[in-house]
Amino acid sequence: MRSAQAGAPARFARQDHFPQGWQPCIGQFVELFHRYGYIYKSLSGGSWYSSNEKWKLPDSEILKAIACVHPRSFIGCRSGKSSRFAVLDIDQSSQYHNQRSLDKLLKVLSEAGLGRSSLYRSSYSGGWHLYLFFDEPINSADLRRQLVRLLALNGFKIEKGQLEIFPSPGSGESLGHGLRLPLQPGFAWLDKKTLEVEHERHELNATQALELFVDALDGDNNSYADFRRLKNHVQELEQSKNVVVEFGNNSADNVVLLKRAEKASATGEFIDFVRGVFKRLDGWREEWQLDDWTKQKTVQVIEDSDGLEAKRFDARTSGQTFLFAPNGTLLFHGGITAARGVTGENEGFNNLSKALARDKTAEAQNPNFKKSLVFGCNLLNERN
Repeated sequence: MRSAQAGAPARFARQDHFPQGWQPCIGQFVELFHRYGYIYKSLSGGSWYSSNEKWKLPDSEILKAIACVHPRSFIGCRSGKSSRFAVLDIDQSSQYHNQRSLDKLLKVLSEAGLGRSSLYRSSYSGGWHLYLFFDEPINSADLRRQLVRLLALNGFKIEKGQLEIFPSPGSGESLGHGLRLPLQPGFAWLDKKTLEVEHERHELNATQALELFVDALDGDNNSYADFRRLKNHVQELEQSKNVVVEFGNNSADNVVLLKRAEKASATGEFIDFVRGVFKRLDGWREEWQLDDWTKQKTVQVIEDSDGLEAKRFDARTSGQTFLFAPNGTLLFHGGITAARGVTGENEGFNNLSKALARDKTAEAQNPNFKKSLVFGCNLLNERN
């Protein structure tokens, strides 16, 4: 929504809030933001409005906003052609606004090369802004594209009210989306491990707040090399998606992402290759643990709390096992126990062993050796 004018700037006594000597820090902060097509919202509430795209947001308006003395508005900025930061915007009502989802998000980012981030409460509404700072400007469109791909490939829904990604530059006649500036009323510093508030904005003066934010920008940033690692990681994930397609209907959404081991162990074990996927069934108790699995160094344990992985594989019964070749060919699927809860040698286990050995003789003698019956619990809560 556009407004003919955003109102004349109010007088601002900068020295009262940012004494002499703070100019280098101020300059570093204001340079982070694109100045044209800025957005603003009344302090009393309501909708965000767009200024005339030809108007430049002056330093004084930014400083009034982050000093929490702007007389009329909250201020936000759109994306320029490059940016030293990205923001993952998670609303308070989002399905990702919880410790478990945040931990998963941080893990996905870290595995992609972005191990440094800073978590803030964006306003009194309780939403989160997870900042990813960089030591030099990154192309905004490319930065957004890589983050969108990374999170989508890992099962996150990128949509308004759930998880939004900035920078969000426009194209054609679109100016893209604006993002609320940090350090305004309602802003807070959060502990990523506990989600507790470390600092409330209203408890700090303007220079203390500015210094904390710039310290994170300088001292907790990712490098351009980290961004290159992100791009390579996303490319590998996309290649895996194109190669490893689940048996069945072979639809575009029916895909399982596997990470191929970098190198085989001298002992013949599969390192970082075997994944144990666990879904919490109805009646799950928190005291039940997966200790025996989590202690296995050669098994990556994945908790499939929403059943997404089970649906991708069409795995309907607990204990169902899948074996893929490095090129994505399905070599075996089925159960590897003789009955529910029964251990020891059985046909399914033997078939899996033959598939691992790529036993051509077994395949010739019995074309069905690649599959076996599964005995376990219902994973998808289906009724016959």
